Amino acid sequence: MGFFYTYYIKQFYFSENLKNLTSKAKLLEKVIIDKNLDDIKNTDEIFKQLGRETSTRFTLIDINGNVIGDSHQSSSLMDNHLNRPEIMMALKNDLGTSIRFSSTLQIDMLYLAIPYYHNNNRYIIRTSISILDLQENINKLYFSLIIIGALVLIVSLILCFYFAQNIGKIFNEIGNHSVKISEGNFNSYLPENNIIELDNLSKSINSMVNGIGSRIKTISRQKNESETILSSMSEAVLALDLNGKILMLNSSGYNLFNLNLDNTIGKSVYKLIRNSNILSFFEEIIEKQDLIEKEIKMTNTDKVLISRGTILLDDLRKPIGAVIVFNDITKIHVLENIRKEFVANVSHELKTPVTAIKGFVETMISSTDNKEQNKFLKIIENHKNRLNDIINDLLFLSRIEGKNERNKLDIKKSNILLILEASNFECQNLIEEKNIPLKIECSDKIKMNLNPRLMQVAITNLLINAIKYSDKNSKISIVVKDQNKNLLISVIDSGIGIEEKHHGRLFERFYRVDSSRNREEGGNGLGLAIVKHIIQTHNGEILIKSEVYKGTTFTINLPK
Repeated sequence: MGFFYTYYIKQFYFSENLKNLTSKAKLLEKVIIDKNLDDIKNTDEIFKQLGRETSTRFTLIDINGNVIGDSHQSSSLMDNHLNRPEIMMALKNDLGTSIRFSSTLQIDMLYLAIPYYHNNNRYIIRTSISILDLQENINKLYFSLIIIGALVLIVSLILCFYFAQNIGKIFNEIGNHSVKISEGNFNSYLPENNIIELDNLSKSINSMVNGIGSRIKTISRQKNESETILSSMSEAVLALDLNGKILMLNSSGYNLFNLNLDNTIGKSVYKLIRNSNILSFFEEIIEKQDLIEKEIKMTNTDKVLISRGTILLDDLRKPIGAVIVFNDITKIHVLENIRKEFVANVSHELKTPVTAIKGFVETMISSTDNKEQNKFLKIIENHKNRLNDIINDLLFLSRIEGKNERNKLDIKKSNILLILEASNFECQNLIEEKNIPLKIECSDKIKMNLNPRLMQVAITNLLINAIKYSDKNSKISIVVKDQNKNLLISVIDSGIGIEEKHHGRLFERFYRVDSSRNREEGGNGLGLAIVKHIIQTHNGEILIKSEVYKGTTFTINLPK
């Protein structure tokens, strides 16, 4: 800044002196306007007197460069000035200036030259002054600037050292504070300081630490709660990423799969769990990205698991893996098999005495004319028929529940309309008794791979239910919809309907919405259970939609 200021002063000085030299050149013009310039002696005298009075050197030069007069030297002794820079510029541009060393006076001079016309002759008037004073003043200014700059530099260094010490101390505190934060200490806070910017930084860091500490406490509490809940669950919980690496496994999971707690997280499930059913289940979840439930048999043990799995999402709702819950139902499965075998065995054993009772009752009815005896025998026959139906239904259920029986299913491409018409024919007596017309909406081109005998039993049971619990002269319809991946068969009635609280248990054995009414209609509570198991053997599902006094719709959903 000081050197720029010095340069500006120097330029200003030259500019002002050039204006002064121009004014003096104009003054010389007026002084010699009526003089005889051929009188060299007289001209020299005029120039010298004017030079003494103005402290300026004046020189008059003709067009050929010859000096006519000079205020500081005899013109006769001076050499030709035609090659002087200021003279050459004046001849060319009507004004010439230069700063150079004067060979005549042996000092640095500032020159100004302008053209002058006298008696139709062209001359050059040159004025000049010494620049020694300017150089001395500039040198003094340079020295002052150096002294001032040195003082400013020393003071700045002292201040910088002082502030650097304070700032370094503050940054050391921030660094130590950061180390404490990284170690989990969120109770340490930075003190206030006198530097506004750093004080604001400290306050921001303290606020940030306070917020992070609060969030970490919340996250830790939630993590502990989640770990406590997961560790107390009897079900095994397994979380995997999209590539099958284990993200989380609770203690029940370690026990179920016999895994090591310290060497599991981050490892591939394909290497740790050698069960193709579980691996296929995981891949199915990733592919379908939906909630899936499946019964899985462990290949290396007799364990049976109910597995429920769904996709795992991140904060942006993008899939990042899957979470699966395994429930060990081995004991339940064993008890269920025992129950099925017991029911099948008991039903089979009851079949023989019931058949004998039937024969004896029929014989007694045909061999007696006693009305009172016949009345009681008819009652015995009705209960016998009811007991026989129950036994037949239980035996049928036992057969379709058995895995061997499922594997022996005679699956073939069947015409759905023919199955529906066969069921209609089987229920014809009931339909005629209540005068209920049956409307079937099904294309004769719809065909599907299934067991036609079992499907006819399922449709017939649904039709019987619809007829029994519908008023006379009401309507029943069967609607079939062929979708891309599914076949929907709906049995729709306008009967008394079923309250929603009963929907979840309708397909249980012997469950009755109203036991007294059910007995009046002749039901035994096994019909819908049979329907459910038939549909399950075809990997389908049955849905119910009902409203009291407005009717019921049972829909069979069969995957193609």
